[in-house]
Amino acid sequence: MNNHAFDNLFAAPAVDGAHACESVPPFAGGRDMVEQAMALTIEFGEDAVDAATLRAAQSRARGNIISYCQWREVERLLALDSAQSGGATKH
Repeated sequence: MNNHAFDNLFAAPAVDGAHACESVPPFAGGRDMVEQAMALTIEFGEDAVDAATLRAAQSRARGNIISYCQWREVERLLALDSAQSGGATKH
């Protein structure tokens, strides 16, 4: 995956102290969620956001609020990446 929003989330600060990924809004989900988003992108391509949405809905239906929130965060990350890449998938 080249020039992916995922690639920049854990980038080291730039030399002048500014973050290397200033165009990416803060993300507090952690590496696991980034890896889940990448896995969904590889498996589902353009439908990765829909897959995350479905998993969030299933978690909510089971009453698993923690899993629901995690999948919603993955969904938001995928939507952010899709918006930044113009909707094109990269894998």
